[in-house]
Amino acid sequence: MMTKETLIKSMCNSVEIKNFKTFNTLKVNNLNQINIIYGKNNAGKTAFLEAIYIALSNTNPTNILTALRSFPLAFSQTTKEDSLNLLFNNFEYEKQISINLKFNNNALLKTIIEKPFLKKDIIIEADELKTRINPNSLYIKWELDFLKNNPKFVESIINFPNSPILEQTEQKSISPLSTLSIGSLNFEIKPEFYFTALGKAMSEFYINVYGNIVRKGLKESFIKTLKSIDENVNDVDIIQIAGVPCIGIRMGNNYFPIDTMGEGFSKIFSIIAIMIDKQNGVLLIDEIENGIYWKVQGSFWKYLEMFAKKFNVQIFATTHSYEFLKNAINNISEPKIVSGIKIKRKKESFEANVLKGNELFEMLEDNYEVR
Repeated sequence: MMTKETLIKSMCNSVEIKNFKTFNTLKVNNLNQINIIYGKNNAGKTAFLEAIYIALSNTNPTNILTALRSFPLAFSQTTKEDSLNLLFNNFEYEKQISINLKFNNNALLKTIIEKPFLKKDIIIEADELKTRINPNSLYIKWELDFLKNNPKFVESIINFPNSPILEQTEQKSISPLSTLSIGSLNFEIKPEFYFTALGKAMSEFYINVYGNIVRKGLKESFIKTLKSIDENVNDVDIIQIAGVPCIGIRMGNNYFPIDTMGEGFSKIFSIIAIMIDKQNGVLLIDEIENGIYWKVQGSFWKYLEMFAKKFNVQIFATTHSYEFLKNAINNISEPKIVSGIKIKRKKESFEANVLKGNELFEMLEDNYEVR
């Protein structure tokens, strides 16, 4: 019998995307525990990660804002309809976005995104929403099919009022209305995580993740991992700087705030910490090689493989770096858990060429171009 637990522990083995951002349609099969996405610039590598992220966000529908990449925040004082249209391929918002994830236990998660004011068949059982459904709204539906056995679904309306952008710390953000109104899919499909190539995680994020590691008794193995990346690391703890708590890395006799350690170390800290802290999740990393010194890339791959297997984490990572992939084939001990995905643009369409395990490694050994 299929249960919530068996779904969470399973892995996604195929993704089908329609009418989302750069993709009119894209289908990727033969996914694996570690999936490395490569290809030319503007081939849709980041959009592929964003589609997966949205599909796993049934308990956090406003995660869809991630796919806008701060566009409305940078270029307008209010969130406008045309900003939301950027989510649709060629701005064709009359058509629905469709993202389907199939898992290796044959469960199917279907996600659709539409402009609700265009659809007469969308019914939301919430009286207060009737006056809020307008061109500045999005409708999202997740449907989980357990082998065609009693499908479950949840629907959400996200409404963006024409109000000034709110100031939050040093960045600007919007405060949308989100209402989960019908459905019984009230749990996360899988814990999902997302890293972009820009910026650092917030101090609160570091503290929460590290606190979970300590509570689970995994601090020693975590520090051992960090020490393999930088031999000068002696300890990790929560410290205070000017009365503000933050993660401190002890180098020698002194603790240094993690934000002073450099982008590469912060990135490795975040990735390894989350893989230890969260189990059965999906880790999405855009431009994985950025900031990671070439001499530690081999150790980094070893620990990515080890923790992916130990904690049942499925990884999707984009890269432009041939050298980074060469370090993968020289340090990953079990090629069968790796797939390489090259996304190609062919005029108005896209296709994905997937190589599994030794096929990918042999290709890289022949100096195949990945950029």
